[in-house]
Amino acid sequence: YIDRPKKLPEFPKGFTPDTEFKN
Repeated sequence: YIDRPKKLPEFPKGFTPDTEFKN
């Protein structure tokens, strides 16, 4: 898991850094 900012408005709705790394 890579620690990233939790608020990234450029991500699509429903997509967060958390889900990106939970694949």
